[in-house]
Amino acid sequence: MNERAQFTFYRSYYEAIRRLGAEEQAEILLAICGYALDGMEPEAMSPIAETVFTLVKPTLDSGWRKASNGKTGGEAKQTGSKQKAKRKQTLSKKEKEGEKEVENECSPPIAPKGAFERFWSAYPKKVGKAAAKKAFGRVNAPVETLLSAIDRQKCSDQWSRDNGQYIPNPATWLNQGRWEDELAGEKPPEHRGAAELARYLK
Repeated sequence: MNERAQFTFYRSYYEAIRRLGAEEQAEILLAICGYALDGMEPEAMSPIAETVFTLVKPTLDSGWRKASNGKTGGEAKQTGSKQKAKRKQTLSKKEKEGEKEVENECSPPIAPKGAFERFWSAYPKKVGKAAAKKAFGRVNAPVETLLSAIDRQKCSDQWSRDNGQYIPNPATWLNQGRWEDELAGEKPPEHRGAAELARYLK
């Protein structure tokens, strides 16, 4: 055993020796300090001092082991622990990034601010706004595509018949992807530009 600069003196040591005579107290204290600091096994001791030292020795041995590990393997253990923590943090970060990627793949792109209001303003049937807003958030199509489809479908037989009785609710229209409908009897609106009219006549 190498020398140590310090050791822990537990209260149990004090309790074990404080009621003994001064000579025995000195003998035990010197034995404990000699063993704990320098690793010196005590030689001829009185029976009481030997008994107390025998009870204290396992704790002193444990202190030596801890001190030894601190000098040799403690730093390596600490480095290993830091490396494990860092690796765990890196894995956690990668997992989070993976979750974000999955979310991005599965979730529709975030609509530009005011996009829903533009849709709501253009849609001719104003019912169930909260449900429509929720459905709009799940739509994976640009708002311009929706507005263009609304513009076309407003002039269809279905939407113009019986004062718009057959216009679907906006949430239904969004949930069912009705902007992709091919409508029979679709009429080109007069207010469309030349480009829109040309597209319609193709």
